[in-house]
Amino acid sequence: MGFCLYTLPSFSEVLKEIKSKLRPTKSNALNTRRLALPEELCCRFSLADIKAATNNFHKNMIIAEGDTGFIFGGKINDGFYAIKRLRPTSDSHLPLLELRYGVKFLSQLHHPNIISLLGYCDEKEEMIHVYEYANNGSLYDNLHAENHDPIPWKRRLEICISVARALHYLHTGAKFVLIHRNVSSKNILLDDQWTSKLCNFSFCKRGPHSMSRDPISIEIESDIAYTSAFIAPEVAITGRVSHKTDVFSFG
Repeated sequence: MGFCLYTLPSFSEVLKEIKSKLRPTKSNALNTRRLALPEELCCRFSLADIKAATNNFHKNMIIAEGDTGFIFGGKINDGFYAIKRLRPTSDSHLPLLELRYGVKFLSQLHHPNIISLLGYCDEKEEMIHVYEYANNGSLYDNLHAENHDPIPWKRRLEICISVARALHYLHTGAKFVLIHRNVSSKNILLDDQWTSKLCNFSFCKRGPHSMSRDPISIEIESDIAYTSAFIAPEVAITGRVSHKTDVFSFG
């Protein structure tokens, strides 16, 4: 079946749109009902489905904690999924951007080394993503946690090659060049077959048409930053990114 990537807005356009629609309140400045997320891109789960899968977000169902929220393991219908409950805050647009960009970008990408987004929920101020479950955790945890066996060198090489393939797909395989902008060992998940899955597209930036000869150099918002340990020096100096920025972070 053919696949077509929709024309997507730039990161700055989405940020401006969100900021223009946010109305501060005493409790929470993020109003997810204003997102108007495109349901045709992936499944929209009800909050009742999510609560049933996570035992009403019980702490015993938490399998990991990300930068923007907790990740629960839960069963929906006959499948077991990773359910990320984004953490809304009054002083950050990141959870809101992650919800929208996850649907806009990730639901349209189909590659064996990119995590699959099954659906989302934005009901009653909740911001939730439902992903395929990668039961071997992140590459970072496997490299650094004391309770993990060392990863064999052959497997490490296979992981590197798989991540390189995912980045090559983002840079050349979709309709538009997509720059991940946050490549790190924490954003590489491993499934039960130790297949690597690139995840966390919160900072993803759309570039020119993949068939275009236009140079890939995109200005970024000054308040959005990479994980500092993996940032390319030229990004901090020029405030611009390209596909080479992902390659530096990958290296």
